[in-house]
Amino acid sequence: MKVTRIVPQGYCMGVVRALKIVKETLSDYPDTPIHLLGMIVHNTQLNEALVKSGVIIHQDALKSRSELLDEIQSGVVIFSAHGVSQEIYDRAIAKGLTVVDASCPDVILTHNVISEYLKQDCRVLYLGKKNHPEAEAALSLDPKRILLIASEDDAKALAYSEEKTVAITQTTMSQEDVKDWLEILYQKRPQLFLCKEICAATRQRQDALLDIQDDLLVVVGDPLSNNSRNLARIARRRHPKLTVLFVSSVKELKNQDLSPYHSASVTSGASTPGILSRQVIEYLEAWPKKTVFPPLTADDLL
Repeated sequence: MKVTRIVPQGYCMGVVRALKIVKETLSDYPDTPIHLLGMIVHNTQLNEALVKSGVIIHQDALKSRSELLDEIQSGVVIFSAHGVSQEIYDRAIAKGLTVVDASCPDVILTHNVISEYLKQDCRVLYLGKKNHPEAEAALSLDPKRILLIASEDDAKALAYSEEKTVAITQTTMSQEDVKDWLEILYQKRPQLFLCKEICAATRQRQDALLDIQDDLLVVVGDPLSNNSRNLARIARRRHPKLTVLFVSSVKELKNQDLSPYHSASVTSGASTPGILSRQVIEYLEAWPKKTVFPPLTADDLL
């Protein structure tokens, strides 16, 4: 099969930086419990590799970062790439924990932008995902003056006002999802100003989906990854006749009948290990020959 590798692929800068911080922390504190507050990024296989390396991950979709912090009594706590509130930071210090912050620089920049608009007495509308750790951290900056817009219904429910308002996006959001909500928000807030905080890595991957000439698109990413799921959703919307497969690894391709397709494009989310995409590409290029890959080690993913 003819295969097109859509670039960019592999970990984005924020993920590379976060993993470097985790590995350095493991090296610096060899005899101390290393706790991770939530998944370092939303990729299950990567986080399983971290557990094998000795990291204790505290993750529960039903718990807030504050509740997860309650589970940690001693040692080192690493804050994930999604960012964390100042309250959580201060609580960790007060508990006597050694704090290591692996927050993505783009997330920190978004927090700084939000803070500046708050100083200008602006109402802030945060366009993001409900219960997402990045959104949780951003909303904590000022829960009274920052409102989460997580759906079209949220936008419709917003009261009309002529107060100064800024809309700021979660860094992993789909540009197209934001566009849908903004059509409503501009009617609700005539003085609305949009601040596009979608990170470059997310935007570049979305833009690369504009021109696809192949029969099949394979998106490699974890179901928990917002930016990965958005790639599949955007591709289906832009190319309704294109077959789009969303897989977490090459294993999920083995039960697929690929005989109808002569060419394929492959893309991946910003938190997807590069080796997972490479295996998918190798499998497609060899089709219909069956390709067998050795089990991945923690080093392969980290």
